[in-house]
Amino acid sequence: MYKRKDHMPSETTVIVNLTPDLLRYVKARASGGGNAGVSEFVREALREKRLREQGEGVNLSQETAEEHRRLVEQGVAAFNQGDYTEFDAAGLQSFMAGVSTRGKKRLARQRKKPAS
Repeated sequence: MYKRKDHMPSETTVIVNLTPDLLRYVKARASGGGNAGVSEFVREALREKRLREQGEGVNLSQETAEEHRRLVEQGVAAFNQGDYTEFDAAGLQSFMAGVSTRGKKRLARQRKKPAS
């Protein structure tokens, strides 16, 4: 008879053999990139690969993707250092209205520029 388990582990340990070069790369990226260690770095890499294979990911150039990753890492570091602003509901609504207004103006300027 099958017994249903109500609690299943969300992670499973897997042993992966890496070349010395790949191990150095993973360790360097995991320690300096704002990731929570080697395991999180590998999980992130696998998630990105799965998205690319499924065609669900945004098709960014390597340079653009690296820039986005760098900006996210800067934001996480700033947050961890307490460099952020808390908003109540009204303040958040006002802030987002400003973002929307600035975005619309920026888009209008971009549409006026002649194509290069």
